[in-house]
Amino acid sequence: MNPHPRVTILIPVYNRERYIRAAIDSILEQTFTDFELLIVDDASTDRSLNVINDYKDDRVRLVRNSTNLGIPKTRNRGLELARGDYLAFLDSDDVAAAERIERQVAFLDANPEVAAVGTWISWIDDHGNRQKKIKRKTTRPNDIAAQRLFRSGLENSASMGRLDILKVYGHKEEYALGSDYDMWARIAAGYKLANLPEVLVYRRQHSQRTTEGQTQRIKKFRLRIYAEQIQKLGLSFDDSDLENHYLLRRMQKTEFLPDRAYIEWAE
Repeated sequence: MNPHPRVTILIPVYNRERYIRAAIDSILEQTFTDFELLIVDDASTDRSLNVINDYKDDRVRLVRNSTNLGIPKTRNRGLELARGDYLAFLDSDDVAAAERIERQVAFLDANPEVAAVGTWISWIDDHGNRQKKIKRKTTRPNDIAAQRLFRSGLENSASMGRLDILKVYGHKEEYALGSDYDMWARIAAGYKLANLPEVLVYRRQHSQRTTEGQTQRIKKFRLRIYAEQIQKLGLSFDDSDLENHYLLRRMQKTEFLPDRAYIEWAE
């Protein structure tokens, strides 16, 4: 095992015996080879560990939490244990295109002023079949910085950043959901972020995703993240302002039709 790889790819795992093999295979098949695959198992109770232990590739490095810590703490543990110059995130149920790491390393090498780079994503179904829908993210750092008030500028599972910067910011462990959005928003306030305009990660759609069926909990944490950002801008607001802010990018999903009062508030 290379003690100083260019890239650490971090996969947190909790009870993903059905999907973790596809995630690992997609990393071991990368065209870029100077990496370690750091898998942090969050005290899984299924056969995830058995699947991971089947791999004899010396680039695979497995660490296990003694108790279930949750996503933010597990990701932070991965940041502390990582040994690469760059760190790439991948969720345990997603898969990466073979050229993903090579493309992102090349971009960060060529753009030292950029702290992290993401990619567009598409979807696969429960059986790994690719879907047509594509989630496109803006590529320009200024746009990503502005959009942090409304959405995450990077898809976490498709992101790669400079490890020294990621360690400084890390994940706020009180955010059980949305800690990745919060981290990228804080980084975007001080550094340039970018996206490659191509699909290099495939997100799996299935009923066991961490965020599935948790709309209200996600909203609660989003409102807290919005509030922290707006406070840092020196703006005054109340709870009704936060509710209105939350609606700004969810009108279609919630079938919300803005009236004159809402339009005046938005202006």
